[in-house]
Amino acid sequence: MSDLREDAGKLAENFVLNQISNEHCINFWRTTAKAEVDFVLNLGKELVPVEVKFENFRKPKITRSMRSFVTNYRPGRGLVITKDFCGEVRIKDTLIKFVPIVYI
Repeated sequence: MSDLREDAGKLAENFVLNQISNEHCINFWRTTAKAEVDFVLNLGKELVPVEVKFENFRKPKITRSMRSFVTNYRPGRGLVITKDFCGEVRIKDTLIKFVPIVYI
């Protein structure tokens, strides 16, 4: 997916959906205030929020929507799919991992 494409982010999100929907039950989360997390994996009793941010990161950054989900549901882990950034950050008891899309 090229930087020249205006829809690269949407293509990346669709690619991730296609990859994870084969093996996991997927939900979507959106509040009445329009905060949303791209995907929520239902892994038995565990909910794992997944955001796709196909952009260049220099350091980990968490969206308000992801923070809202973490605050409300307190998952043990979360995932941010990135263009090329690896890393992790902890929000209270939730470990958020940043993984480049090439690893999906």
